[in-house]
Amino acid sequence: TTENSLMLNKQDTGALKGLAILCIAIHNFCHWLPMAVHENEYVFRLEDSFKLLHYVENFRPHVLLNIFSHFGHYGVPVFLFLSGYGLVCKYERSTPGGLMAGAPSPVLPAGAQFVRTHIVKLWQLMLPALLLFVITQFAFRGSFEKEWSWALRLVTFTANLFPTVNMILGPWWFFSLILQCYLLYRFVFARRRSSGWLWGVTALTLLLQMGLYATDFHFEWNGETVYALEYYRYNAPGHLLAFAFGLEAARRQWTFPLWMAPVGVVLTVVSAFNVWLWFFSPIFAVLGTVPWIQLLRRSNVLYTYAAALGGVSAAVFAFHPIVRHYLIIPASDALKQHQYVQLYGVICLYLVLTLAVALLYRAGLRSLKRKSGSRP
Repeated sequence: TTENSLMLNKQDTGALKGLAILCIAIHNFCHWLPMAVHENEYVFRLEDSFKLLHYVENFRPHVLLNIFSHFGHYGVPVFLFLSGYGLVCKYERSTPGGLMAGAPSPVLPAGAQFVRTHIVKLWQLMLPALLLFVITQFAFRGSFEKEWSWALRLVTFTANLFPTVNMILGPWWFFSLILQCYLLYRFVFARRRSSGWLWGVTALTLLLQMGLYATDFHFEWNGETVYALEYYRYNAPGHLLAFAFGLEAARRQWTFPLWMAPVGVVLTVVSAFNVWLWFFSPIFAVLGTVPWIQLLRRSNVLYTYAAALGGVSAAVFAFHPIVRHYLIIPASDALKQHQYVQLYGVICLYLVLTLAVALLYRAGLRSLKRKSGSRP
């Protein structure tokens, strides 16, 4: 792919992953702060959108942090889009980069092999992260404060299926979601690759979401009242739109000219004030993010650093909740005491420590692979 191409190559997707994980990491910190304007990720609350608008109109302190708090979660649909895009490039095309038209499709791995490969990759992230969290809990708190049963559900990727979601650390819900997406790809969308099938299934999932919202459907689970739409959106059908968009974009070799970016940003913001547009906001967010790669390519330094961050994005995702768990209290105290230099210092420390842990993890994993590969 040339520098001026509107299509995405492997380094492009890495750079976009870097931008997405930065948004997610900052968002997951900011929305725990006392002044946070919460996101419309699983449910739609118009009052939160107006609260953010009030912050912006009056240019109140920490506007930027609240923008990340409210909109930063849209890094997730960008990741889902890139995941779908990458699966097609890897399994449905055989040329370098997986982007050339007319190339013969490589053989799709057998179902069991495909599932095993992706579960092992997720375990390589989840198990070290969970172990580190348990160790730090005993080191700093004297005991593991979470429920061990949820640890089992987490490592078996079944936690999202339980209506009373308890991820031990919030962002880890994504592990189960992405595995569900992989399964949908291998057993549903890779077997029948027509656009009609892909978008027919996606449309049904959207209609069900809208129906759950329109009927305000709730149900009982273990004595608790559960909002059905929130439960639905913790699982793959609730996030299928961006993933399907990635599959289709790769198959059709769609391009993303720069003019799409401001349109996507505007639509994402507008969708925060209309629930029916909100259901389509994952695509708006993708359109508002992906085309910026055209500008990023023009800066070798930014492009290189973004791609490097994308290379450790999975590790950053796995470990950033642990770092946040121990730094959110001093950050919140600094905010309450109007110690703003300290507040932003803690946020910077959080990002630096997260990156350091991610890099250490990657170095350790590479070392283990080299040693295992050198054995007779």
